[in-house]
Amino acid sequence: FWDSRNDCYPTEVVQDGLRIAYQLDGWEDTLRHWKIDHVLTKDPELRTQLLAMGWKPLFETAETVLLAQPVDSG
Repeated sequence: FWDSRNDCYPTEVVQDGLRIAYQLDGWEDTLRHWKIDHVLTKDPELRTQLLAMGWKPLFETAETVLLAQPVDSG
C-alpha cells in the first residue's frame, strides 16, 4: 500500500492502509477500492483472512507471505 520512499501521503491513504493492516470495518472494500491485487504481510490474522477470501500464496518465508488476489474467471 505504501512504498519505501519518504512520500507524504494524504490522510485518507494512510487511514485506508491502516484499515487493511488491522482488518478494521470495511477493509475488504478498501482492497477493492484501491484495486489491491497483492499483499505482503507478516500478520498471521491478515494471512488467514485473505486465504479465507480465496487469495493465493505466491511466496512464503518463515515470517512473511506474499498473497495474490484470485483472478476473476467470469
